This record gives sequence, C-alpha cells and structure tokens, in this order.
Amino acid sequence: MWQSVRHRFNHNFVRRLWGFIFVLPAIVFFLWFSIYPMIRAFYISLTKYNLLSAPRYIGLNNYRSFIGDEYFLNSMRATLTYVVGSVVPLLILSLFCAFLLQRWKYFSNTITMILYSPMVISAVVASIVWKLLFHPLGLVNTFTQAAWGKTYLWLSDRSVVQWAIIIVSLWKSLGYYTILWLSGLKSIPISFYEAAEIDGASEFQRLTKISLPLLRPTMAFILAISTISAFKSFELQYVLTEGGPADATNVIALSIYRLGLKHLQMGKASALSVIMFFIIMVLTLIQLRVVRADEVSFE
Repeated sequence: MWQSVRHRFNHNFVRRLWGFIFVLPAIVFFLWFSIYPMIRAFYISLTKYNLLSAPRYIGLNNYRSFIGDEYFLNSMRATLTYVVGSVVPLLILSLFCAFLLQRWKYFSNTITMILYSPMVISAVVASIVWKLLFHPLGLVNTFTQAAWGKTYLWLSDRSVVQWAIIIVSLWKSLGYYTILWLSGLKSIPISFYEAAEIDGASEFQRLTKISLPLLRPTMAFILAISTISAFKSFELQYVLTEGGPADATNVIALSIYRLGLKHLQMGKASALSVIMFFIIMVLTLIQLRVVRADEVSFE
C-alpha cells in the first residue's frame, strides 16, 4: 500500500512539474514584459530622470508637484470629459443596436460586419481620414451646412473639439461593443421570453425584467473595458489635435508622452502614469461592485 501511495505521489509530482515547465515561458514573459515595467515605472516616478543622466531619487516630489498644478488639472478635466462623453453614449448606442440586430431577420450579419469594420482600421489611419472630414471645407461641415445652416471649426474650437473626437471614437468602437452585447443577449435562454410572453408580458416588460437584469455581467465587462480604453486614449487626440486647441484635448496619456519624450521629465511622466493606473483600477473596482450581478443559473 505504501508503495502505491508513493508511486501515485511521484506520478502527480511529475505531471505537475511538466505542467509548470510548459507554462514557465508564459510566466517569464508576463513577469518581464508586464510586472517588471510596472515596478520600474513606479521606481522612476520616485526619481528625477531626464534620459541623459542616471535617475536621482527624490521621493514623492513628483507626486507633490501635481497638487494644484494647472497643467495636471487641465489634463484630468480633458480626460474625464472624454471618458464620460464617449463611454456613456457608447453603452447606450451599442445596446440599442444589439437589440435591433437581435430582432432584425434580414441581413443582420452583413449589418454587423459593416458596424464592426471600423474597428479593424488603425486608429492613426482613421484619425487622418477624419481630420480631412472635419476640415472647415470638409464633408462634415457640408452636412451641417445643409442640415442646420451652420459650419464649425471642429478641431480648433474648444467648445466642439471634444465632440469631434468623441464622434470618431463612437464610430470606431460601436460595432465591437454591439457584438459584445449581442453575445450577452444570445446567452439568455429563449424559454425565458416564451414563458414571459405566455404570461402576457409586454415587449417593454420583457426588456426591463428579463434582458437588462440578465445582461448585468455583460454590462460590467463592457463598462470596465470601455472605461479603461477611454482613459488610455492617445492616438485620436495626438493625430487629430495634438492636445489642442489650448490643451483642450490634452488627455493624461498625451500628457505622459509630452512630459516624458518631449520635455525629458521621465520621473514626472512615470508618476502621472502611476496615478492614471490607480484611477483606472479604483474606477474599475467601483464599476464591478456597483454593476455586479447575482449568480444566475439557466438550468
């Protein structure tokens, strides 16, 4: 009996050892390219470093310099405006499109493909194209002139420039999030709707009592990744406006680039990246806690 137990222990140990050996390259890759850069960025944030000389430790001075700093506060305002202005309409519009496509019987796959197609275009290429469309003599102003008799300086007027970037963001991401909502809708058993219809529930009641409650896990996921994506936005602001006019679109990611690579203040840039990381983490945890759904069994 002892020999049998010993043999089983050796067999399980060898299996686990081989399993660990197979996943070891992935672990090393993750540690080297994810964990180490995070630790390194935090260390650099505690130093004064200009890429030309060795980092000099200065403690929390980089973080203290942001307190009351107008450049930092303006960057936070621009970021929060973009996050709220892009995430909220994106959630509503993508959910609306998902409901329509779920019920649309004809060419739904084709429409879904058309909605998703902007997602495969590089953000830089899309920004260049939209920069031409937003030109004072471009197609967008041609449309607004015909519809409302007005034209706008989309990329040089502080009052509308954020809307211009949000329009591009919605155009590019709508199809992707619509597909996510569709996958959540298709995971709801049809028997739930059939039972509700037999009980005389209206279309609106089926939406509010069945679809939306059971979509809460999908909503939590979409809300988290769309918020993270919005906070990390860089390409649209850089290509369309370079942070202008008058820093109106100088979001945090663009500020990090400017501080680190243009002004060679890597310590401040790293500190700002750490701050952005913690803001994203806190907001994501809050969202997941608020939107978190109870365990639902479809069996």
